[in-house]
Amino acid sequence: VSTPGLTREMAPVREDDAVMVKPSQDAAQENREEALAPEEGVYAYLCYEKDGQEIQRFAIREKKVLVGRTDRKQKIFPQVDLTVYDPDMTVSRRHALIRYEDSFFYLEDLRSHNGTMLGKLKLNPVQEEMLQHDDVVQFGSVRMVFKIPGKPSRPGLKMDKDE
Repeated sequence: VSTPGLTREMAPVREDDAVMVKPSQDAAQENREEALAPEEGVYAYLCYEKDGQEIQRFAIREKKVLVGRTDRKQKIFPQVDLTVYDPDMTVSRRHALIRYEDSFFYLEDLRSHNGTMLGKLKLNPVQEEMLQHDDVVQFGSVRMVFKIPGKPSRPGLKMDKDE
């Protein structure tokens, strides 16, 4: 007996053999990290991560923020002080500037000794580049992730050196 639409290798499925499959959540949603909750007075964050775990989150609360190392003698106190994460002193005292203007963020290397990387792009000194949510930024040897509150993280973001 032949059933229309079936080949010899296919057998018809009886109703009592059928299995109901419950649809899962959207795969993109499953892979996506939760968005950082907006916090009053915070424009963005620079997040220091090690082995995929967030160690510290630096809140960017001003429209211009200096990234660097503290130097008490020269009275340099950057808003994002990376001294603790830079034992080899690869971050300059006045390493980079993050600026917020008209809903956009910009990153500028301030002629640092060891440079600033935005993803795989080495920044030219004193030339701004647009900074976006989930961008990986490297100040000297210190790697960080730039995050904007309320925006979900991209799936598969890697912090390893072979990016």
